[in-house]
Amino acid sequence: MPSSLDGSLRGMLVALAVLAALALPVWFLLSLRIADRRSLLPPITRRPVSWTGFDILLVLLLHFALRGAGEWLFKRYVAANDPRAGIYLALATTVVHALTLAGAVTYLHVVRAATWRDLGLASPQFGRDVLTGLVAALAVLFPVLGLNVLLVWVLEPTAQHPVIEMLLKSRDVLTFASLTFVAVAIVPPAEEFLYRGLLQGWLEKTAFPTSSPGVPAGPAAWVALLGSSVVFAVMHSSAWPAPIPLFFFALVLGFLYQRTGSLWPSIVLHAVLNGTSLLIWRLVQ
Repeated sequence: MPSSLDGSLRGMLVALAVLAALALPVWFLLSLRIADRRSLLPPITRRPVSWTGFDILLVLLLHFALRGAGEWLFKRYVAANDPRAGIYLALATTVVHALTLAGAVTYLHVVRAATWRDLGLASPQFGRDVLTGLVAALAVLFPVLGLNVLLVWVLEPTAQHPVIEMLLKSRDVLTFASLTFVAVAIVPPAEEFLYRGLLQGWLEKTAFPTSSPGVPAGPAAWVALLGSSVVFAVMHSSAWPAPIPLFFFALVLGFLYQRTGSLWPSIVLHAVLNGTSLLIWRLVQ
């Protein structure tokens, strides 16, 4: 553990104090709902998903094939010291995620007759879903980022997130803007579709098979929520100890999807976390 606080850590603590101040009113309102024994988020009835574990495997194979091809092309044609490497990385990431999402949605629509609503991408109350995601962001940004800062300070990890490593190599505004755009607008929809929509939806159906519309509840809901959260955390294990706070973050993302049947609250929350994390990093450097 460091014996003193450096400038970056002091700046991070100031940012966390601001996030804590923004979270307090939300925590107070949520505590009132709990005290009145009201649901934090009323559930919405939805029908079980139509896809299978085999379908998820096919989507993952597509994703990792595209990702592998993108990484090979990036290493083959972009020099390590190229000042535009971050921009090329953002472009490659955008293409990989866009093709994965387009391919998966097309396949599930054609083969499994999945509707936009089944996929969590259509919502009769889109505005409310966006607001739910923003309120959730106010509530969880401080504990998630605070836990991450604490673990980084105590454990002093040697590995950085790939995006941070790229930003450390090239500090120009265009690189930062490109990678921030990907982190906010591209990665959240793709990851929420994969981990919450596809995986968690399938786990709910597998843990408690039924053909009737309903609300995920009981052991099935917890199995799906914990399972998708563990997978999400493991898939982000390249920058330890990030998987620890990300596991708890994923629980909130999964809860939002479980209660609303829509991916938009979790997409908004995910985007706000990514954007806020990068903005704070930029400001304290």
